[in-house]
Amino acid sequence: AWRTLRERSGRLRSGRTVLGALVDPLGLFKDSPIMAVAETDERALAATRQLIRLLSRQPLGDQLAALSPREVQEVAAIVARKLWERRAGLLLTGNRFATTVLKQTLERLDQPTRQLPQGSWQQRAGAKEEGRKVQ
Repeated sequence: AWRTLRERSGRLRSGRTVLGALVDPLGLFKDSPIMAVAETDERALAATRQLIRLLSRQPLGDQLAALSPREVQEVAAIVARKLWERRAGLLLTGNRFATTVLKQTLERLDQPTRQLPQGSWQQRAGAKEEGRKVQ
């Protein structure tokens, strides 16, 4: 979807897409392995789509829409109370999630899954470290 949006936004004289230039004006992430879609990303997206399909088949949405404003307020209060009671668990879950995201990001940066384009800033930086010249 992101690729399609970028292509539809048009291109600048430099060859970059308009959307790409707006989101990443310096081009720091253009060639980054973080931005490449990996197999695990595809599996996560497929699982999310399946979960959304399953949840959309449940009549819960219709039941919630049928609630009166007073009932919605009562449900919100119950949910807020439960969240407050379980805040330590929520904090722990949030920490686990953040740790997992950071680990996956580090793994992607340590093991790039694609070739860097000729003349990319990462390729130039690597060449400087090795003492060779890249054009």
